[in-house]
Amino acid sequence: MKKPILAFLATSIFLNCSGPEKEVPELIDIVHWMDGKLELPENKVDTFFLLNPTPVINYTQANFFYKGKAHKVQLTGDFCEWSLDSALEFKPLDYGYWHLGHTFDPRAQLEYKLVIDGEQWILDPFNAATSTGGFGVNSLLRMGEFEIPPELETEPTEVSFRNDEFSLGSQHLDTAIKINILTPLRDEKEISGPHPLVFFQDGTDYLTLGKFEQVIGNLIEAGTIKPFVAVFSTPFDRTSLYAGELRHAYADFFAKELLPNILSRLENVDTTASARVIMGSSFGGNASALISLKFPGLFPNCALHSPAFGVNDYEIHRMIAENDTKKISLSYVWGTYEYLHKDIKAFTKLVDKRGYTQWHKSYPEGHNWIFWRGTYDDLLIPFLPGEGKE
Repeated sequence: MKKPILAFLATSIFLNCSGPEKEVPELIDIVHWMDGKLELPENKVDTFFLLNPTPVINYTQANFFYKGKAHKVQLTGDFCEWSLDSALEFKPLDYGYWHLGHTFDPRAQLEYKLVIDGEQWILDPFNAATSTGGFGVNSLLRMGEFEIPPELETEPTEVSFRNDEFSLGSQHLDTAIKINILTPLRDEKEISGPHPLVFFQDGTDYLTLGKFEQVIGNLIEAGTIKPFVAVFSTPFDRTSLYAGELRHAYADFFAKELLPNILSRLENVDTTASARVIMGSSFGGNASALISLKFPGLFPNCALHSPAFGVNDYEIHRMIAENDTKKISLSYVWGTYEYLHKDIKAFTKLVDKRGYTQWHKSYPEGHNWIFWRGTYDDLLIPFLPGEGKE
């Protein structure tokens, strides 16, 4: 049942009541007090912020606060492509407070920062929740209907991984690439195979920011996905290797040097191509798709986190449009608050029109690791479905 709509004309706040989130009636009094429209006991504001973690979620509206001297306070983040030109502006109130109310998808999870006077980018002083990604630490907004994936909340108790690291010299790239191989263990003993092979771009990022061992360990432990051996490639220059002048040489390295090396090293793996997945995020997704399309007989399964396909005049789109063999299958996810949203929706229609096998899903999230590490299951279940908890 929908609840009544509340409007605060004095403070230009509109509380969207289309969702089932909690009502925060004290919010009216607090903002009216900040705007000099109401007198409150001294401890009223302190108690409010103590009992209501910020941003304060009232139905589908997130209410942000700032206190301090400034000429302008802005909110920027996933929802506006981190641009100051389209950032949201706080309204100055009394007692040094600033307030901003904005409606988001009730299931959204987003990263953001406050910008003071157009120069100082800061974490939200009222919000202790943060998220660490490739560009550092940001404040974190989770709306009322967002559900934390269970595999992110605990460490696995049975499944762990052995991590073997080495450098592989490449004639195609005229340098060496850092490689990590993670083998699944149960109760510290190697799980019997043969195992599928999953190749990851941005190896160090997937291991650290992507919390691979925790999340994949939990998914294997729960029987959500099959155990697999993971191969992580860490680039020396991700832009040139994944989307620039070295992208085709990097694809040759993957197919002609890395894969043979891995197959010669490992015994407990399934050597059939159908048991092989290549995976990446953003530019790493572009690299993975390029490798899969160039070498479909070696990498027929492609799993992508928010692939950035706009580079090189949409090269991946053109390869899909011009390729009649349809020998690869794709699974991918993206965030509806990402700058890539429209591009990926167009890609989805193209892949469907061309008759490729694909699985895809979008979420009200941004282009970041906290989103990606919660969607490994979406990408891998189509290729490595588990059999449930034993």
